[in-house]
Amino acid sequence: TMQNLIKPVDDPKLNSVEEYCDYFDTTMESLCNQRSDQMFDERDQKYDDKNRYYDILPYKHSMPDFYINGNFVSMLDFKFFLTQAPLDVLEFHDQIFKLQPAQIIQVSPFVEKSMLKVIRYVPLVKNESEEFKTQSALAHKLYQQTQSDVQKPVYNQDKITTLNQVEVTAKTRLQP
Repeated sequence: TMQNLIKPVDDPKLNSVEEYCDYFDTTMESLCNQRSDQMFDERDQKYDDKNRYYDILPYKHSMPDFYINGNFVSMLDFKFFLTQAPLDVLEFHDQIFKLQPAQIIQVSPFVEKSMLKVIRYVPLVKNESEEFKTQSALAHKLYQQTQSDVQKPVYNQDKITTLNQVEVTAKTRLQP
């Protein structure tokens, strides 16, 4: 089980620093491989095409009833949903519209080490609009987050506050 992977490793009582370093390197590599293999085995394979990383999985006890790679977290008077965003923009919108969050805060940069890390899911410029398969989003107000906004977010089913502190109006569109 996953619990076995977090148990301390016994001290091998080796004779030299070099032996210990070699042992440590071998043991760490083995533990990393075990963790990776176990995560691969325990994942729900039906979601393989929806996860950016196969070894970052949600805890089953606090994930939503429908699939999204994330968990509900409560702290004091705050409620959060923490997630690794889906790979696909439409998938992201479908799942986020089911959750109806008051705010979405992106903590990852768009680019990391010269590689695209995060897909652009919403308009980021005032009055810019994006058309998606079933949704339309219009960035209509650049939003400066303050402490009072965090404590008392404004909630309305047609409005979410989203990436990079941009307020977005979203409406579902039916396809012909």
